[in-house]
Amino acid sequence: MVLRRILCCLLLAGTAALPVAADDLGFGPLRVPSQSPGQGLRMTVVPFSPEPPTPGTWEIRSRVEWVNVWSWEAGSYLFDFEMLEGAVSAGYGIDRRTWVELEIQNRSTFRGSMDGLIQNFHDLFGLPQGGRDDFPRYSYRIYLEDSRGRILVDRDRPFGHATGLRASVFRVLVEGDGNRPWVTVGGGIHWTLSRGIVRGPHRLDAQVQAAAGRRWGRWSVVLNTGYTWFGETSFAGVVPLKHSQWTGALSLEWRAFRRSAIIGQYLVAEGAVDGIEPFDSFSHEVLLAWVGPIGPGLVLEAGFIENMFHYEAGPDFGVHLGLRLTLPRPGR
Repeated sequence: MVLRRILCCLLLAGTAALPVAADDLGFGPLRVPSQSPGQGLRMTVVPFSPEPPTPGTWEIRSRVEWVNVWSWEAGSYLFDFEMLEGAVSAGYGIDRRTWVELEIQNRSTFRGSMDGLIQNFHDLFGLPQGGRDDFPRYSYRIYLEDSRGRILVDRDRPFGHATGLRASVFRVLVEGDGNRPWVTVGGGIHWTLSRGIVRGPHRLDAQVQAAAGRRWGRWSVVLNTGYTWFGETSFAGVVPLKHSQWTGALSLEWRAFRRSAIIGQYLVAEGAVDGIEPFDSFSHEVLLAWVGPIGPGLVLEAGFIENMFHYEAGPDFGVHLGLRLTLPRPGR
């Protein structure tokens, strides 16, 4: 219901917006944080473009990610659920080097409905199920033991929603041109409104980010890095989480069509837990999306999410949808 209202508001507002044109760096990167079961427990930094919005204009963004999580090792852990994350943000260009942004995020877990599709896909291409076919479909289960065999978490019903509010400011250090890349730094705070599955001494997180990007003809590359210090430091009140986390992303955009593009993005995030495999390992996620205009001032993103390399630590499969609305300065 909330997502439908957001989409309707963006579509209605698009009639008063600026014509769509890709920036110097293109449409990317994709504003998607880690969707891995460990790294995604808390709200981490989101990749951003080092190129600022036009001074005096607003950029309204909405996104949703729906992922299936499956991670199992007999006698050690079982993570079997689906996760839905949504966010709405508003950014404003103060001048040609500075902009600010406010974002609200919400994340929830549930039983879901992707299991059948994923199992059939694995069967079709002869891929191993990784134990999926030994458990009922469309289940919810979080089970975790420590190294001595003690049960830390055993839950078969969803935790509550996790909701947070992020305020950020960004500053361009180097303005890109034909010879130099764009280089931008940013920082902000994140306040947890509702905690969901994590606990901690306080609700405030601090974040710093940096991005660099350059375009070569039909191709553009954006590199992101960020670091978060968390106020919430335990999972379900019993599993200690790391107090900080590093995240990096590499985005490659190909202007394959006259007005739209294909974006491939690789995101890596530091492990969230010390000493409990596989959640103390880095997660590796790949996103592939089509991005292009669908109306005046309105850009659509549609793609999918897959894990790489360390499969137990990442989402099994997911989809991403995003909208960006650019609003003109008053009086234009």
